[in-house]
Amino acid sequence: MRRALLILAAAALCISAAFSLFVYHLAELSFELERGTVYSMVGSLINEYPEAVSAIGNAVGDNDTHSEIGKDALSKYGYDDDHSAEDFIRYRKIITVGCICSAAAGILLFSGVAAYLYYLNRRRIGLNSAIVDILDKCVSGNYDFLDNGELDTLADDAVAEQLQKIGRSMKIKTEALDNEHDNTKSLVTDISHQLKTPISALKSCFSVYSVSDSAEERNEFIDRCDTQINKLETLAGSLINVSRLETGMMDLHTDNAGITEILINAVNSVYYAALKKDIMINTEEFSDITVLADKKWTSEAIANILDNAVKYSPANSEIKIRVEKLFSFVRIEIQDEGIGIPREERNKVFGRFYRGSSEIIKKEEGSGIGLYLARRIIEHTGGTVSLRPAPHKGTIFTVQLLICK
Repeated sequence: MRRALLILAAAALCISAAFSLFVYHLAELSFELERGTVYSMVGSLINEYPEAVSAIGNAVGDNDTHSEIGKDALSKYGYDDDHSAEDFIRYRKIITVGCICSAAAGILLFSGVAAYLYYLNRRRIGLNSAIVDILDKCVSGNYDFLDNGELDTLADDAVAEQLQKIGRSMKIKTEALDNEHDNTKSLVTDISHQLKTPISALKSCFSVYSVSDSAEERNEFIDRCDTQINKLETLAGSLINVSRLETGMMDLHTDNAGITEILINAVNSVYYAALKKDIMINTEEFSDITVLADKKWTSEAIANILDNAVKYSPANSEIKIRVEKLFSFVRIEIQDEGIGIPREERNKVFGRFYRGSSEIIKKEEGSGIGLYLARRIIEHTGGTVSLRPAPHKGTIFTVQLLICK
């Protein structure tokens, strides 16, 4: 606004200066015409009457004495107030037209600039009002303006683009906070459910133990208590790992690691459980490959997948491990002969605390955290985990790890 006012003042000053120069020029022309006329009359007079030079010189300093005589004499030849010379009339018209044009130009310029300033002010007020309205919607959590074309009505594209960025950023953060709130509620519910069963079992065991008279019964209940305590210990360890992973406190270091050592550590973790069910873990022959992974945690992630396969596979079955080197990653396939995973549950098994709906699953011990941790750990190091049904029976889990270049 201040800049516009300065431009208006400068324009008015320029017009005034131009008009002054124009009038000055016309006045100068008029004076030259008048002086030329006087010179012509004096020259003609002296040419006819040379002795009149002294009289003319005396008349120059005395305007009032001879002016009336001269006026009467010139009026006989049309040089009077009512019938001016044509040149004076022409220049007077020019001056009049110049004055009118200059005044009209000044008025038009002033009106145009004033209208433009009014338009800018109204536009600024409208833009500010629209910005405030959109920001109020952002604060209230209403982000409909991002999709209903409301931003397209803003005159300033740069402002509309920035408001769109702000709105989308706040929407994403709001949705993330809402999801985190829902996840927290779900986590508290899941933990409560996971703790409820072993704690209830412990209470029942201690109640029966306190009134039992048989040493054999007391030993049995002690064994049951020990089992439930082991469940609580396993659950507590899993919850600690989940908490450390989700809060970024788990110390994962991506480094060069041999795939052979990773698989040996993973198989050793579940070997005893597989031996008790007479399950064979067979690994097809492969050459060792160096991958980018955290050796300790990647071994634990694969061990979680193997543990899941051992739990839900029948006795005297087989678990096959295949390793295949591709262009930029290594594919590890773990195939079991277990109960399989229904199609509607395949996208859920990697969820936190999800255990499935099968009765066989409910009879087995577990917290539903193993596969969740496996996926999070492997994805943290740049790998992927997926599953598909085996050709005849069971499930094939596929782990892909980046090859160290």
